[in-house]
Amino acid sequence: MIVDFVSDTGPLISFEKIPNGFATLRRLARRVFVPLGVKEELSFGVGEEYFTHHGIGDFVVVTSTLQCLIETGELHLGEQQAIALAAQMGLPLLIEERYGRTVAKGLGITVSGPVGLILAGCDQGSLTTEEGRMMVAALFAARRIPRSLLDSANAQLRGH
Repeated sequence: MIVDFVSDTGPLISFEKIPNGFATLRRLARRVFVPLGVKEELSFGVGEEYFTHHGIGDFVVVTSTLQCLIETGELHLGEQQAIALAAQMGLPLLIEERYGRTVAKGLGITVSGPVGLILAGCDQGSLTTEEGRMMVAALFAARRIPRSLLDSANAQLRGH
């Protein structure tokens, strides 16, 4: 399952909230590409040190987009750029925002959020079921996912 992904800001913040989340993300992805808008959102208030602080400067690759989506009014610049970059590179997109997921799917882009990536990691043996449960619980505790998604993920993990 270890492939490259493009990511919007939200999933990276979610993995930040999981203990050893970025180490786990390294187990699930070869590289994560982000557009400049996402880098700026992540660095807001903390500066360029975000990537260094989290030890992901060699893993998260800031990449320019050659195209941009038409402004929809409902998507932030980072989301627009992440969707455009995923389309440009032909890579799956990590995104949490519901409307952004709909737009990306409409463009034929494969989408996932952190929970989907964690569940896929458990399905493919990159993560243990217990690791998956702990990560999903951490996302819920950090208020990154709703109770319904926690319950759904735990139900899927019971099947392992």
